Amino acid sequence: MKLFDRIKKFWLKKNKETEEELFADQADSIFLRRDNLEITDEEQRRRYVLACCEQIVDAAKEEEDARHEYQVVTSYLTDIQEIDALPIEEKAELTEISRKIVMIDSEREKYRSTDHKMTDVQYHRIENYEGELPDIIKRIKKNEEYQMLVKKDLQHLEGEKGSLFYRKEELISQQGKINIISRISFSVLAIAFMMILFSNFVLDIRLDIPLLIAASFAIIIVFFSYIKNYRNKSEMEAVSKKLNKIILLLNKIKIKYVNVTNLLEYSYVKYRVNSSHELQFLWERYLEAKAQKERYKKTTDDLDYYNRELMGTLRKYNIKDPNFWIHRTIALINPKEMVEVRHELNTRRQKLRKNMEFYQNNMNLVKEEVKELVKEYPEYAKEILDIVDSY
Repeated sequence: MKLFDRIKKFWLKKNKETEEELFADQADSIFLRRDNLEITDEEQRRRYVLACCEQIVDAAKEEEDARHEYQVVTSYLTDIQEIDALPIEEKAELTEISRKIVMIDSEREKYRSTDHKMTDVQYHRIENYEGELPDIIKRIKKNEEYQMLVKKDLQHLEGEKGSLFYRKEELISQQGKINIISRISFSVLAIAFMMILFSNFVLDIRLDIPLLIAASFAIIIVFFSYIKNYRNKSEMEAVSKKLNKIILLLNKIKIKYVNVTNLLEYSYVKYRVNSSHELQFLWERYLEAKAQKERYKKTTDDLDYYNRELMGTLRKYNIKDPNFWIHRTIALINPKEMVEVRHELNTRRQKLRKNMEFYQNNMNLVKEEVKELVKEYPEYAKEILDIVDSY
């Protein structure tokens, strides 16, 4: 880093020197020239003399401003000498106040560079609901939990409704099969009875036992079909009742789910979040940012207090411009920084001295130019001097 700083200073110095050389080379070119002046042309003559007067006035004003700034910079350097000459006790007092200001500035800079993780718009939005936001977060969180509970109930009831529909279809299918079996059994029983009658009375053949056995099987099948049919009907009625009850309950829960969902969606839109967790996060960031703002305000008050203390102490020690040191308190603590301040001021003063010499030389050259005009063209001398006097 030190090597980089040295290289940077070297290039800045070289660039500055190059600019000064260029300025010096071009300095002469800004003065008025008579190369293309038609002195016999009254309008050109008048404009040229007025331009000379304007250049003298401008140079005088610039020279006066530079001289004033030179006196200010010299005053700063005198103040540095006064500070350096302070006794140890007085300098220690000044250093202590300056150290506090530097520490406060450092703390304020940390605040400015801190990522608060929320925009100013978000901060002010949360600030509007500051007093009630903890309760709002609890209410939204409670609604979210209720929504999840209702959603689970809906899923459970939908599953149970599907099972009942499946069982109902299964019972209907079984009922159809039982009806078919019952019809077949009745048919077998009727045929067996007719065959018994036919064999006994027409053929005179006794088939009582086989046919009775077949008829018995048919009767047993019919009997069990009847029992199964009865049970299926009873179960069908129970399933239908339960299904109707579940559908009714589903409708009620769906209404609750829609209501709590609408309430949550409105809350999300109102507070511009997607969940209670996000709102809780913003609330925590807001509390942090608010605490930092309060600390920043306190440091601002402390800074104002110690700045006043610094200015009062500097005035007490006859420092002419205490305001100059408000933003240079580090130099009152660190001697190296004071050397840098002194070097900067000396550089500025040297530049101002060159500027004053330049403006003074400019005025002298233009005055000499006017005198030369009067001397070389005596026929226009009175006119030229009148223009100068009237400017």
